[in-house]
Amino acid sequence: MNRLFQYLPSLLLIAIAINQLILANFFNLSPWLGGGYGMFSTSDVGSNRHLHIYARSEGIMEEIILPSEMNYLALRIESFPTENNLKFLANKIARLEADSSIDSIEIQVWKSYFKPYTLEPSSNMFLTYELKSNSN
Repeated sequence: MNRLFQYLPSLLLIAIAINQLILANFFNLSPWLGGGYGMFSTSDVGSNRHLHIYARSEGIMEEIILPSEMNYLALRIESFPTENNLKFLANKIARLEADSSIDSIEIQVWKSYFKPYTLEPSSNMFLTYELKSNSN
């Protein structure tokens, strides 16, 4: 038992590293989070991600600007955009909008990239979630 305690810190560090690698590579966690082992090898930090949120109705797609009280939630989602997080935000927005003409709320998560040598920025959408209205 005493020997187990001796190895416990090393085993915990290994478990955290493996967990971070799995979340970053398969579940869109920013490599800077969850232990931060990827922070030395990538610029994919939450602040290099951004959200676009749209309300869709018949033939119209209007971008929604989040209220400032939702900024913390948006930052969390940019860093770790799971389907549950996106669904939670879409439901909050749908309750705020409360317009019966809205067919759906779409949330897009975009990631910024920088070209080698020139550092020219560009963005690609890497995840999207759409919450359909109950009235349809």
